[in-house]
Amino acid sequence: MYNNETMRVRNFFRETLYGKILLIMLLTAAVTIVLIYALQEAVLKKSYIQLEEELSIKNLNRLTQVIGRDSSYIDRLLLDWSLWDDTYHFLQSGNRDYVDSNLSIDSLYNISLNFMFFYNRSGDLLWGEFYDFEKWEQIPCGGFSTTFIQQRDLLFNGDENFSRSGLLDTSMGLLFMAARPVFKSDGSGPAAGTLIIGKVIDASFIEKMKEVVQGEFSLYTGNRDDVLHELNISGSSFKMEKEENTIHLYRALEDMEGRKTLVLESVTDRNIWRYGKKVTTLFIDLILVIIGLFTLVILILIRFIFINPLHKITDFLRSWKKESGSPVGLETERVDEIGTLSRGINSFSRELQDMATTDSLTGLHNRHLMDSLIPGIWNIMSRDRSEITIILLDIDFFKKYNDTYGHQAGDKCLKELGFILKSSIKRSTDMIIRYGGEEFLLILPATALEGGLIIANKVQDLLQKKSLEHRSSEVSGHVTVSIGIASAFPNRENNLDLLIENADAALYESKESGRNRITVYRD
Repeated sequence: MYNNETMRVRNFFRETLYGKILLIMLLTAAVTIVLIYALQEAVLKKSYIQLEEELSIKNLNRLTQVIGRDSSYIDRLLLDWSLWDDTYHFLQSGNRDYVDSNLSIDSLYNISLNFMFFYNRSGDLLWGEFYDFEKWEQIPCGGFSTTFIQQRDLLFNGDENFSRSGLLDTSMGLLFMAARPVFKSDGSGPAAGTLIIGKVIDASFIEKMKEVVQGEFSLYTGNRDDVLHELNISGSSFKMEKEENTIHLYRALEDMEGRKTLVLESVTDRNIWRYGKKVTTLFIDLILVIIGLFTLVILILIRFIFINPLHKITDFLRSWKKESGSPVGLETERVDEIGTLSRGINSFSRELQDMATTDSLTGLHNRHLMDSLIPGIWNIMSRDRSEITIILLDIDFFKKYNDTYGHQAGDKCLKELGFILKSSIKRSTDMIIRYGGEEFLLILPATALEGGLIIANKVQDLLQKKSLEHRSSEVSGHVTVSIGIASAFPNRENNLDLLIENADAALYESKESGRNRITVYRD
């Protein structure tokens, strides 16, 4: 009986059209599934994992850059305050007018500092406050200043050329700190004392960092000695640990004393591989369903001697085409499943690109797009010897605007300003970046300083005509902006960061000079 059944099956596949077609379909299905799984494991998986690792490294580098920028910002602020006649006289006389005019909680909030401490030449604390901006209150700083005194060699060494900055783990948490002697505005001395400023790496800073890298991260201050030891032995700039759903990257950071005691951890979700695996699995399931349906149609064709099944095949194909719909996109002319997968992946990539380069509130470009495009633009302009001008502007008293009208009105104000900025430029090469919360950056390639001034004045004119009410402003009854402008001829000795620093210095001067004005950076 076994032999009879075997012969019947063999004859079925060899002598019947139905059997031959079914055999071809089974072989095709088997080969197709093997090839797809091999492609998934050998090519797609490797490519997806490589993309995930590259994204993780970019996130870690971006985190390191953000920390470096904040530290540089503290340095620049300290230099401004320590080379100021008012600060110099305050350390000599202890004049309370200086405190009342410059050292309120609002003043420190506006420049993103949590604390300032003024020490005289003897190392005695003249004035110092520590502010918690989440609770909007002072924090008792007796223990904090005691930490400074215990670390006198770190912050005071008697050298008038001494300065120090960086990260420091203290009883108040992990801080960005900088210390520098105080001189007159022209740099003359002797030093009147020492000024120490800084900010806390708090929850708001953490959230800002997460937005930059679009992922989780941590800063360890003493409980990851294993990572520090491994990095020191390997000599590598980072350590990578891959888990099923995440990639962990570690990098050692130097503290204020120049010791690598801090560990920066970046955590990146492995979304690319999970999504690719899901799409590929769905693709395989779709092929199996199609093969099964197609085989069923062939069986019906043979059984009903071809004619009725031919009509059913036509109806089935038309119905299937109508239900499937037309492919979205023009990336490929293929009309099979691979074309569908390609268009889906390309569409998904475009959506990710838009999310990564556009500010969701204003529709303007974000800093990620600036970081990716500016190096190429800078090189071209350096070669062509063209001048580039940037405009950095900040909404005056925007926190008070939010406090008075609410955050929804604040968002609307930011959108209105974004529309005004778009209306102020005409060239497609000009870029408008939402640089911070209420800060905007205009990058004007092949534009001289005079052209930048024209656009800056146009922005202020349009904003004045718009006349957005701001009754909490201290300079006007409507919304105004302070503007800093800087220009340069790109070359190997300068870069966009330096140009932004110059514009930021000009913006700072606009704010210090009364706001609602334009200041041009002069060397």
